[in-house]
Amino acid sequence: MLAVYGASCLRHASKWRHLRIAWRRAGINLCSTWIDDKRIENEAHVTPLAFAGAWIQNAKELDQAAALVVYAELDDVLRGAIFEAGYVIGQGKPVILVGRNTGFSSWQYHPLVHTAVNTNAARTTLETWLGREPNAIVEASPGVSQDVVHSEVPGTVEPPTAA
Repeated sequence: MLAVYGASCLRHASKWRHLRIAWRRAGINLCSTWIDDKRIENEAHVTPLAFAGAWIQNAKELDQAAALVVYAELDDVLRGAIFEAGYVIGQGKPVILVGRNTGFSSWQYHPLVHTAVNTNAARTTLETWLGREPNAIVEASPGVSQDVVHSEVPGTVEPPTAA
C-alpha cells in the first residue's frame, strides 16, 4: 500500500476522512493523523504545546509518506500545507496539488510538483504510480469540480515506491 500524506486547511479534515476510506480501497494509505485530532480543528483554542506535539507527529508521518497531496479551495489561506510541501520536496518526494489556490505560487513549478483538478485526478495519478489501471472509485470533494479527471504528470519524475 502506498503511504500518502494529505495536507490542507484544518477545516477540510472531514474531507480527508472520507477520502481515506475511498483511497484505501485503491491501495492508498492516507497516513495523516491530524485529520482525526479534534483538538486542532479550532486553531484559536490550541496551545503552543499542543501545536508542537502535532507538528512533531506530522513530520514523522511526512517522513514515512511516499508522496504529499495538498488540497485547497480558492479562498483557503494555506500555511502549514506550504511548509509540508517544502518539507517533502526537500526529501525528493513528489507533491500533488489539488484545486486552484493563490498559495500555489512559484513553487508549484518545481519538477516534483504535479497538479490535479480534483481528488479523483490525484487518486488516478497515485494509482498510475502504483503501476496499475485507475480504480473505478469516484469520491466527492465538495467545492472541487468532478467533471474533469485529468492530471498533469511530468515524465521526468520517477513515481514513489510503495512502502
